[in-house]
Amino acid sequence: MTIDAKDALGCFANLAALHQQHLLQPLWGAYPAAGNHPWLALKIFLKGYAFERQGRSEDYAWAAAETVDDYSNRQPDFMFSPEFAHLFWSDVAGKLGNESLNHKNNPCCPKGVRFEVETTDKKKVTIEGVEYNAKSKAKRKVFQTTNKKSVIEFLDNVRALDIVQWTQAKLQDGPTGIRAAHAALCTMNGVGSKVASLFLRDVSIIRNCLPTVQDARELLQPVDVWVLFVVRYLASNQTMSKEQCAAYLVEQNSIPEFVNMGIWCFCARVCESSQYRVRNALQDISSMRASIRTHLQNMKRDGELAQSHITHWARPVDLQATSS
Repeated sequence: MTIDAKDALGCFANLAALHQQHLLQPLWGAYPAAGNHPWLALKIFLKGYAFERQGRSEDYAWAAAETVDDYSNRQPDFMFSPEFAHLFWSDVAGKLGNESLNHKNNPCCPKGVRFEVETTDKKKVTIEGVEYNAKSKAKRKVFQTTNKKSVIEFLDNVRALDIVQWTQAKLQDGPTGIRAAHAALCTMNGVGSKVASLFLRDVSIIRNCLPTVQDARELLQPVDVWVLFVVRYLASNQTMSKEQCAAYLVEQNSIPEFVNMGIWCFCARVCESSQYRVRNALQDISSMRASIRTHLQNMKRDGELAQSHITHWARPVDLQATSS
């Protein structure tokens, strides 16, 4: 039995509520429904999004979030300026012991900061008439300079206090605003297309400002290894690019942001980051639903989930099975 792509996407969309409860709510729970809250918005961005890159250290986000807390406690009125950008960076770097700061990918590091890196020279080696590039064993230190903005400089540039409110306003401007927001977010150190799309997606869901048209909606679809794996599987096309995978979600479902969120939840939580388990679960819709039921019941057993939540997240196809 072959799984129907639309059925699978519907199951993923239902799972988005599980992701919201366990990951988004702890991060966003304190953010009020109305008004500007610059320090809190900045903390949410730095803690939950800005450092979401493969291989990053968890230390960066914690140090940045604590620095935000320090300033918000001392001066409730938010400020942004080139001078404050460097002051903020100095404090974050100090919390990290001024070591392994990853300047070029650190969204707290301002543009134009000069830093030292260790490099190895490449040299040409010819073996049997064929020329190769080879690394020299000798290492030397060189200076580089950051060429993208820090998050403080970004806020200064777009003249915004609250990054969440700014993003929401852009989303409500439609396709033009979405494109502008995505491009602007990518001007920050360490923020690429996936991180920008992740933040846009979550703001659209949390702030209830989902796009109403398909145009530019692919920019709200962060494509990680799991989205790439699942979409290629469902589309029976292993050569799809990340852009094509994002477009596929928008074309195949009316609420692609929830589908996108649910794919990660299914792969990382239900299948525990195992490609083998994901592939087996996607053999047919019954296998997929059984995997979800088992995961939800295990969460209930461990006290992580109430029965009422199980029936909510398993609707409608798993309602009877999970209530028994």
